[in-house]
Amino acid sequence: MRSDASDHWELLKLKNCSASIKYSKLRAKERRGKERELIDGIAVLEQQLYTAESPEIRSQRKATQCELLSYYSYKLRGTIIRSRGRWVEEGEKNRKYFLNLEKRNKSLNSMHKLQSGDGHFLSDNNDILLEIKHEYKTLYSSSECFPNTFFNELPTQQVPVEDLASCDGQLSLENVLKPLPL
Repeated sequence: MRSDASDHWELLKLKNCSASIKYSKLRAKERRGKERELIDGIAVLEQQLYTAESPEIRSQRKATQCELLSYYSYKLRGTIIRSRGRWVEEGEKNRKYFLNLEKRNKSLNSMHKLQSGDGHFLSDNNDILLEIKHEYKTLYSSSECFPNTFFNELPTQQVPVEDLASCDGQLSLENVLKPLPL
């Protein structure tokens, strides 16, 4: 019964993760398309301004540039969140700072050295990945498991005979509330 619930929970987490990734990829693709559309629109408006000066084309170009600028600030906020900057104020640090901070945090979260099962130290990324793969493969490989012997060896406590009568009766509100601190 317990493994069914945990299997169901793991399956639910897997489905949620895959749906989230699929949704995020779709949204990112839409945003990249919108960015390309805005850049192309600005180029077309610049060309129109070059051929014929017009205040309405100029205002359209300004609006499109503002929209593109808001898109870039959205991308910058994502970079700031991924870099886990401790403080952020509008205009305080430029984008390069947060990109470098994100890169530094990523390098701090990766393994640079690993001791293998036979005692050797590995520093090559591919060797580290192969060793981790081997460890997880041996960890999760199916081995003979006897859960019944485990449960049979557990010490069991039995209810004393004098308390059996109180266990078979009706449950009262007083019995439920007595152990609770109120």
